[in-house]
Amino acid sequence: MAEFTSIARALLRAADELKEILIAELIVQEHIASGKLINSFDVEFKIVGDSLMLSVTNSAGYAIAVDEGVKPGTQVGIGKLARWVRQKAARGFLRASTEAAVFIIAKRVNRSIRERGTVSPKGFIENGLRTAEAVGLFSEISNAIGIEVDIMLGESETDATLTVIATV
Repeated sequence: MAEFTSIARALLRAADELKEILIAELIVQEHIASGKLINSFDVEFKIVGDSLMLSVTNSAGYAIAVDEGVKPGTQVGIGKLARWVRQKAARGFLRASTEAAVFIIAKRVNRSIRERGTVSPKGFIENGLRTAEAVGLFSEISNAIGIEVDIMLGESETDATLTVIATV
C-alpha cells in the first residue's frame, strides 16, 4: 500500500515526538532511578489490511505504576527497593552513604507503600498527552492524514476506508 507512505512518515514523526514528550515529562517529574523506564519506549508502525496501526509503548513493566501510583497493600521486595535506593542515591536524589542506610530507606519505602500505596499527583502520560495537544501534535497528525486521504480518495475510482489506531 504505497499510498500510505506519506501518512506513515507523518505518523512515525508524531510518534517519535510523543515519545520524546513522555521522556521529558518523566525527567521533569524526577521519575528516574536507573533510566530503565525512559529507555524502554518503543514506536511501532504496522499496516494491517486497510488500517494503519501506530503504537507508542513502554516495555519496562512498571510505567502504569509510576503514572498512576499503586494501591495500599502492594508488596514490593526489599531487594528491588534497595536497588532503587542505590540508583536514586547515585543520581543524587537520595542520601544513602552506607549499605545500612540503603536498607533502612528501602524498608521505610516498603512499609509506606504497603500502608499507604503511592500516589502520582500528576501522571506523566496524561501530562505528556496534554503537552502533545498543546504543541499541536494531534492536529498535525489529523491534517497529514486528512490531506493524504483526500488525495487518495480523489484519485481512486472506488471508495476507500482508512482506520488509524494510536495506542499509548
